[in-house]
Amino acid sequence: MTKQNKPLTIGAPLSAEFFVDWVIKETTTRQIPPLTQGLRILYENDLLFPRALKNFAQRNGLIITEISAQKGIVGKPEEIYSLPPVTKYPSTSAKEFSYALLSDLGLRPEKDVDIKIFDTEKDGINLSIKADVLVNTGDSKYIVFSRELSPQLINVLTQAGNKLIFLSDNDSPKYIMERMLQAMNIPAYFGHFSFSGLERKQASFTLSFSGTKIKTSKDIYVIDFNIAQEIRGLLQEMWSANIAEY
Repeated sequence: MTKQNKPLTIGAPLSAEFFVDWVIKETTTRQIPPLTQGLRILYENDLLFPRALKNFAQRNGLIITEISAQKGIVGKPEEIYSLPPVTKYPSTSAKEFSYALLSDLGLRPEKDVDIKIFDTEKDGINLSIKADVLVNTGDSKYIVFSRELSPQLINVLTQAGNKLIFLSDNDSPKYIMERMLQAMNIPAYFGHFSFSGLERKQASFTLSFSGTKIKTSKDIYVIDFNIAQEIRGLLQEMWSANIAEY
């Protein structure tokens, strides 16, 4: 049994940081990973940890027991979050990923659209080319291709006022997302994000992960790992953080 003088950090790629007063490590068990007991002593004005945080800790080998000086062992009940299924961007192709991303942003993209290059009446020849994805945003029309075009076709399309985005099925989902967001001037931040319980007048704990934050009418955090439903619910309820995965 060890007195804890600094916060514990557990989990990856999503991590949780919090403080417990005492740590008891099991040395005789064969369980992998071995379970550790964390004792958190609560005083009059201390707030309880969310059940989702304690469940997350247990899945990562730490059982948190909260002890009130007045009531003994205490704990919050299970939280019930009413959430739709997590949004998943398919990484099978650049077309499918970019279409799913733009759809989630509420931009109403179209897929497999025929773009007219030449018209028989005007040009004496009828020629169209199929775009992977097309989206209109205000005065701009963006066309996504996952294949190369000839310089002549590129010139015709750009002179018509189209903005072209070229991707490849060999590109990583992260690169495709960055390329799309930058080309369309959609505010986004790539980095490490932390969510503090104290900032929401909750118990002292912090959830952290790396990903992409996209700012639209709502904040969307895009991550490359699976997240537990209850942690997603906690992020949504406390910080209005909407999660999407790929």
